[in-house]
Amino acid sequence: MTTEEKRKIDILKRDRKSVAEIAKELNLSPNTVKSYLQRRKSQNSCLMCGMHVEQNQGRKQKKFCSDKCRGLYWREQHKQSDGMTECVCAACGKKFYAYASKKRKYCSEVCYRRRNG
Repeated sequence: MTTEEKRKIDILKRDRKSVAEIAKELNLSPNTVKSYLQRRKSQNSCLMCGMHVEQNQGRKQKKFCSDKCRGLYWREQHKQSDGMTECVCAACGKKFYAYASKKRKYCSEVCYRRRNG
């Protein structure tokens, strides 16, 4: 696999393409793509964006390059899990996910305060 193919795999994965879609687009075997992504995971790469993550010696190993990536990854992984439904903010119209048992109307505290002033 060439460096250019690896770069393209990283870009396509960041764009939320599946392994099968990446393999088809780059004319590679799905197993080749999967094994590259598994190796990359173990090489101190952010699980969300693939950027290099600096590790601090003697500390717990980091999985994400920033809090933003950590939050995006968590939301992406858990939005399809039990109880999460897609809602629309009553203030700004933005789509967000919330647990079905909650009667949330707003995507954030900022929107809530904007409406309830």
